[in-house]
Amino acid sequence: MIIVDMLPFSTVENKGFRSLISTIEPLYTIPSRKSITTRIEKMYIDKSQSIRNIIENINYISLTTDGWTSTAIDSYLTFTAHYFDDNWKLYSVTLSIEEIQESHTAENLKDSIMNVIESWNLNNKITGISHDNAANISNAVKLFYDQDIYSNRCAAHTLQLAVKKCLDLNTCRPLLKTASKIVASFRQSSKRTYALENYLAEKECKKLNLVQSCPTRWNSTLGMLERLLELRSAVVVIMSDRTLFNSKIAKDQELLEEDWEKIEILVTLLKPLKTATTVLCADQNVTISMVLPIVKSLIVKHYKPNNLDSRFSTLFKETIIHELSTRFSVQIDVDNDCEREISITQMASILDPRYKNMSFESSENIKNRIKQIVRSKMVLLSRNTDVRIPTEKRTALDELLEEEPNNDTDEFSRYMAEFQINHNADPCAWWKDHENIYPTLAVLAKQILCIPASSASSERVFSTAGNILSPKRNRITPCHLSALVFLKQNNNF
Repeated sequence: MIIVDMLPFSTVENKGFRSLISTIEPLYTIPSRKSITTRIEKMYIDKSQSIRNIIENINYISLTTDGWTSTAIDSYLTFTAHYFDDNWKLYSVTLSIEEIQESHTAENLKDSIMNVIESWNLNNKITGISHDNAANISNAVKLFYDQDIYSNRCAAHTLQLAVKKCLDLNTCRPLLKTASKIVASFRQSSKRTYALENYLAEKECKKLNLVQSCPTRWNSTLGMLERLLELRSAVVVIMSDRTLFNSKIAKDQELLEEDWEKIEILVTLLKPLKTATTVLCADQNVTISMVLPIVKSLIVKHYKPNNLDSRFSTLFKETIIHELSTRFSVQIDVDNDCEREISITQMASILDPRYKNMSFESSENIKNRIKQIVRSKMVLLSRNTDVRIPTEKRTALDELLEEEPNNDTDEFSRYMAEFQINHNADPCAWWKDHENIYPTLAVLAKQILCIPASSASSERVFSTAGNILSPKRNRITPCHLSALVFLKQNNNF
């Protein structure tokens, strides 16, 4: 049997293809376009109902959102949901990718968020929304402040903005421009590409191609520079061949020895930022509590000024330290008692047994304020919900000898007195083992730790959408695109 259900409609309807199928399997009837559409719609209804049944029993859910414009110039907004199950396993599910025809004002985006919340019956369940740094979506999420929904700016996007400032420095921009020109010269010429391949074959080296950077992805700049360094000898030899590069082009794209040294330095400086971005974009791990510890470590360890640093390296470090400390509101050395607003990332860190000592905070005043806020939220939570230690966990001696059950203040104090676990340990496993010991704090941890540090999960949805809405399938309707993306993203549910 030849399966053609998921082939592009234009291919299925091709007469030559139909003739070929008839020859191979005369008894097989190719589904019509209408039949395939009907099947997709039914699959979407079944899958969405299955997911509704799952999240109906989940008490606390966070959202991530992002916007995208398709090749057909249609504007879309996507939402993904993140939650813990009863066993403290973190899940991520795509809820929707909907066309947005109105202008992207804060009010209109708020309405889109409300539509998702109401259509999926998530009222009083949403704890936070992760989004990029755009003013419209930031202002839209702030409009939910009265509903106790936290606004969390995407840590990966914030890192990208910080790195972009460094790459735009006068010391970096000309270097990157020249490197990009070299890559383009090879990629746009088959002769130069063949020359590179032949050189690598003669030297019995691994066949590699140069990588071009993308303006919206700073880590692609790192990939471009790393590959240039790896193929340096081949690039230099080929660029010296005047049958491939004339004198004018070779001079315009020449990299001096000091330029290659700067590229090596830049690669070294960018690697920790790439690692941080990768860690903070993970879907199946708790990440929001890691934001400030990671950023503080970048500032005080990886980019700490050194007397042996070159002027190029020093300027980069000074810039990245300023950008990171400003954008993430991280105090470096001074015990600053200023009245900074306590963020959701700070509260998340104290609820993560890996970072609850808050070593990333240099101000004792700020530490105490974070503790007070978390304690007050825990007390309020215990008043509004019936959170109790299961009776089977209490013994007869507990009933006889304990003066009274531990109150909320004692619960918080006992949690803070716990040994801080290693950063490589699993906080979900820790909370699963201690959920009955700290029942109220466990509920608060579920509310906050399910919020992702970044909106990367929503961005990945658009990668899937871009593969489906190809130039050969650009007439697909927004509702069918949404259904196909939904099915693809949630095929594990």
